[in-house]
Amino acid sequence: MPGSVKLYRDGSDLKYRYDDSTETVSGGGSLDINGLDSVTPASDDEIVLADQSDSWNLKKCTIDDLSSTPGSHASSHENGGGDEISVAGLSGVLADDQHVIDSEVEAVITAELADGESIDNAIDTLISTHASNADAHHNESHTIASHSDTTATGAELDELTDGSVTTLHSHSGGSVPPWAQYTKSSSDNQDVGGGNGDIVYWTWDGEDYEDSSYFTHTLGSALITVLEEGWYHIRFCGNVQQQGGARTTLEGVFRVNSGTAQAKGTRKNYSRGANYGNISPGIDCRVYLEANDVVEVGTRVEDSDDNSAPYYVMNTNGAEIGDDENLLLLEYIGT
Repeated sequence: MPGSVKLYRDGSDLKYRYDDSTETVSGGGSLDINGLDSVTPASDDEIVLADQSDSWNLKKCTIDDLSSTPGSHASSHENGGGDEISVAGLSGVLADDQHVIDSEVEAVITAELADGESIDNAIDTLISTHASNADAHHNESHTIASHSDTTATGAELDELTDGSVTTLHSHSGGSVPPWAQYTKSSSDNQDVGGGNGDIVYWTWDGEDYEDSSYFTHTLGSALITVLEEGWYHIRFCGNVQQQGGARTTLEGVFRVNSGTAQAKGTRKNYSRGANYGNISPGIDCRVYLEANDVVEVGTRVEDSDDNSAPYYVMNTNGAEIGDDENLLLLEYIGT
């Protein structure tokens, strides 16, 4: 049979077209196309098709033999399948992330390189340039405090390293604190006797050592000025030679800024008279002082049988009271 038969559904009817002729196939009816033998559907569930392999003879089959859903065939479209799908030439971006192709990356890098330059050389150049930029940035003027590992200022670092007085830290852990030690020679005699309550502040005409950042004193004066605020340790050791017969007790005292005498940490000594040896009053205490406070140390007559002077003098006989036997030691402890 020449030509072809086209079948289609028109509402509830199944129709076919042969050339320009349209016919309706109905259940139990017959099909005759230009006098050709007909193939009669057995029911409405059967349709007529033309079979090209059989000289376009009409065939019939049930509608159930046809499926509107294709069978599973995903493997035919996968990589290596008979009907493999390719995205080559398609525009747009795929929904899933795609890996980077090495050749494409190298192509981008190569496009940025100077003519004839290799990728390795280009990387070395970038590293060198970065290092140069870092050095140039570090050499720019900036403050110490701008660094992330410290809050110190340049002035504070200078103070820590220039050997000057500083309150930025204390030298603990075995280091020697700032100190001064004053002495009294045999030529610097003072009468320290008197009636009950009489006080004599001692003068100092010798100096073993003085840290001038913390202390200042004029030789021959009783006044010692401290230069920094904080705690100070006062150690005073006096040796007194008795020149009278009265029974007397002496105690060590100190005062600050010409104030009231204090007997904090005092040491008292008693003598029955000239034939009973020398006595040694003193002070050993710590006191908090302000910067530029003035300190004096001395002795006070606590009790005496006779208030007529002189009773006690220092170094009347040099061989009996040595130059090194009277000392005043001041130490700065800290805040």
